[in-house]
Amino acid sequence: MLPAILRTAAAIASLVVVLAFALFAADQFASARDQARADLGAIGTLYENDNRQAARGWLRDDIDAVAGVLTAPFAWAGAGEEPWGIKGGPVVLALLVYGVGGATLARWVDQRG
Repeated sequence: MLPAILRTAAAIASLVVVLAFALFAADQFASARDQARADLGAIGTLYENDNRQAARGWLRDDIDAVAGVLTAPFAWAGAGEEPWGIKGGPVVLALLVYGVGGATLARWVDQRG
């Protein structure tokens, strides 16, 4: 029973971290696309700033908040000034600890019991 709970908790934590990072990556790609279009003069300033933050919604805010709590202990791993480095380091460590570590702990508990 306990190993199943540990596996489920590890999977949920990993899923939230991966989902938040995927949404972050989508935002970064969209921002880069819009910037490239603006640089080429394709859309000019028609979609300036686009209000992405305001249009995110409550679900996205909740996912980001939970992922922020899960990755907070690993914030020291976010190196540099680039958003990818700041976000990527803690995400990798969180996946190692919650995903791999949680599955390993569940397997260990299962073998001991």
